[in-house]
Amino acid sequence: MPKVSASARRPISTVLTCLFAVLAALLLPLGTAHAAPAAEDCVGVSEGRYAGRFTTAGQTHCLELPSPKGARIAALTSLGGAGVSVQVEVVDRDGTAQCTSGVLARGGCDLTGTAPFRAMVHAGDTTATGSYGVHFVRTDVLQQGCQVLPAGSFADDAAAVRLETGNGVFSHCLTIPADAHSTSELLRIRLGLPDDNDLFPQYAISLVDTDGEGPPSCYTHPAPGQQLRTDGLTSCHLAAGKAYTVLLQGQDSARSHTLDRRDVTATAKGCAASAATAVGAPATTGASGQNGTLRCHRITTAAATDRLRIDVRDAHDSTHRLVMDNGGGIACHQKTSACTPTGSTGYQVVTQVPEGWSLADSYRLDAWRIATAAGPAPECARTGSVAYGYGPLTGTFSEERTGVCAALTSVSGDQFRVDITATDGGTSIPEPALYTKAGTDLCTGHSSPYNCQGTDQSLFVLSLPDSVDRTAYRAQLVCTNAPCGSEDVSVGTVTPDTAQSGTVATLTVQGTALGMNTTVRLTGGRRR
Repeated sequence: MPKVSASARRPISTVLTCLFAVLAALLLPLGTAHAAPAAEDCVGVSEGRYAGRFTTAGQTHCLELPSPKGARIAALTSLGGAGVSVQVEVVDRDGTAQCTSGVLARGGCDLTGTAPFRAMVHAGDTTATGSYGVHFVRTDVLQQGCQVLPAGSFADDAAAVRLETGNGVFSHCLTIPADAHSTSELLRIRLGLPDDNDLFPQYAISLVDTDGEGPPSCYTHPAPGQQLRTDGLTSCHLAAGKAYTVLLQGQDSARSHTLDRRDVTATAKGCAASAATAVGAPATTGASGQNGTLRCHRITTAAATDRLRIDVRDAHDSTHRLVMDNGGGIACHQKTSACTPTGSTGYQVVTQVPEGWSLADSYRLDAWRIATAAGPAPECARTGSVAYGYGPLTGTFSEERTGVCAALTSVSGDQFRVDITATDGGTSIPEPALYTKAGTDLCTGHSSPYNCQGTDQSLFVLSLPDSVDRTAYRAQLVCTNAPCGSEDVSVGTVTPDTAQSGTVATLTVQGTALGMNTTVRLTGGRRR
């Protein structure tokens, strides 16, 4: 049992909120001098998990670490469940602060002072007594006691590791060898719930490279909707030739964790390959599998300057998608609208129906090339004047003809109302989009009529909605701040230029931006 160091100063309290990230709300400044604990007041520990116990409220335990000067370490603590929640600070022999809990939890504590180094541990609740645990891991070298996290794929039998918590275990460390990863990896963690289902799952994942150049760039994808976060995805960019330690911090609660990783660059394994299609071409069909199953499609295109429109449809509007470029950079991750990436000759489209969402047997993947460096795709009709709108467009969408497009001669500031009806008596209507050259959809609304803003040469796209595989439609764009486009209202010629008095003459007026409500007033002339 470690003795209490009466002179040891407690660190400022920190608050950890953990959903694939650990945030230190308050940190002690490095270099702060503390009264150095006496050697006899400290208990020597080894790397790995240490189990201690507070017998009196307000105790601070001193643990002497085996790590030498220049090492980098992590100190992981439980995020809930059994035992006392603790805070940890590391000081050197002279009492100079090295790191606080937030840095230690992320595995980035560099020991720069004078050895030996001591971990000062105290309860987050100063009135608490009982058992606690701290897991010490060296992160500047790959630890033999850390399991290798194997490279996986998008096959159904992809490699993964199963990690258990509970009975004093709340954390794990794993390693990714330098020669066994791509430059962009997608990590996935799945958490089983305890039998009593009364502990909201808390966890954090951190990656640390052995060179100590800081953590890799990672993005934790938000949980869709309000679902319980038991299936999480994190995208990380990894440096070629570097090894990494993966730290999983969880709760001391009986629970199984499944962790895997997948390459999401152009070399991703298990991706079904296909080329981008013309607008409205039949979609690619995929089998959904079970809730949570990850599928991958690799979509290729002729030039990096091509702009695609990528969308996933199913009968329940439940399939989520993540789009990565050739290098594994995130092109799109939202579910609410189609993805319109450019800048790469290929994209990895990862699909999933999350836990708790209605599961359709299959889904449809549309991957249209809507523009090239030369402008809108050739199948997109070039319109004439849009001074008063465009259309009507009529037709039937099905899985054989999934959409239509038109290049509008609009300008910035144009406002259009888009009226869409189902002409076959159905309740589902096609979905409109009005894209800028940058691929931004400027249509708003969830039902007809939609409001859309025009820009210089907008691209209008009408597509088959999620919930049906066929719909007949009529679509009309109405300019609400007429005239739209770049034309000015003008009158060129009026024919005939003479008429017999007392008769009714039919006049033909030619000009620009003339609409059905344009009034042409004729005055003057000799009576004949």
